[in-house]
Amino acid sequence: MQRAGPSNPKSANNETAFLRQIFAQRPKLWATIAAAHPAAPPANTPPAPFLTRPTVWLKHLPRRANLQSKQDAQHQMNMNRRAFLASSLAAPLLAQLRPEEGRKLARQALDALGGEAYRRMHHRIERGRAYSFYREQLSGLTRATITTFYEMAPDPSPASFLGLHERQALGKKLDVVYLNTPKSAHEITYRGARPQPADSHARWKESLLHNVLYILHSRLDEPGIAFDAKGSDIYQNQPVDRLEIADPEGRAVLVLLDAHTHLPLRQAWVRRDPRSGLPIEEVTVFAKYRDIGGGVQWPYVIRRERNGERIFEMFSDQVQVNPEVEASEFTLPRNVKMLPPAK
Repeated sequence: MQRAGPSNPKSANNETAFLRQIFAQRPKLWATIAAAHPAAPPANTPPAPFLTRPTVWLKHLPRRANLQSKQDAQHQMNMNRRAFLASSLAAPLLAQLRPEEGRKLARQALDALGGEAYRRMHHRIERGRAYSFYREQLSGLTRATITTFYEMAPDPSPASFLGLHERQALGKKLDVVYLNTPKSAHEITYRGARPQPADSHARWKESLLHNVLYILHSRLDEPGIAFDAKGSDIYQNQPVDRLEIADPEGRAVLVLLDAHTHLPLRQAWVRRDPRSGLPIEEVTVFAKYRDIGGGVQWPYVIRRERNGERIFEMFSDQVQVNPEVEASEFTLPRNVKMLPPAK
């Protein structure tokens, strides 16, 4: 094997003189080389003429320096990564700790809907066309009249207050009625009244408790309910404010508010399939707000989606606020025939 070293004596003499000058000026350098290479001569031994071994060591010094610089760079990169991860993990936590801004956004949304006039709304009637979809394909359409009654929340308001009664009359003659109350759910036809499945009624109640329009009307003063500002975003080419609403029982809904009008445009929440346990995202989109009387704003278009697929859409032709409605509209007819529960 050929020994590493200079190729001629002249260059060797020049190199030896150069080494003597370096070691005379920097005595610690020889000690560093000796510590790194056990085969090196003692630190007090000057390099001999035509000494080839220090030449080999000096050839390795830039490599060791490069290795050290790479290690330093890698260490710095790891530190930068740790700092980035720490900041990225801390950012969502900091974003959740904005209750004052969240409460302010909720108040702005309530004012946009009509303020106290909206909260004093006790009845509402929506008339229009309802469409149902299955796998994004139209599966049904009908005329619909939806009558709503709000119970006044007691003072102090209890947690998860549910005080809404809803009557959906469908069909050309409006002779098919779905009656949902906090205690029961029935389908009423000319055959009689059929109780709806318990899971269907529970899903209706959960959907109502997550509904931002109901929360701003009846649940705003509940103890433990939290409003967190989640920053700004762009939705359908317009700026929006993100607001998360959560209650002590674990419900949470993310609402997009128009940055200019502060009206709710979209809400999304997640529930679990009772059979498979898989998450199901429920989305409601609100559009075409109009004044329905007394300064109260209400969306004339409401669309519901499930896991990204449209399942229901309502186009209202007329909406009335606080009309005169008989209390019997929200109870079962007298002497109605009770049918077996729906499966």
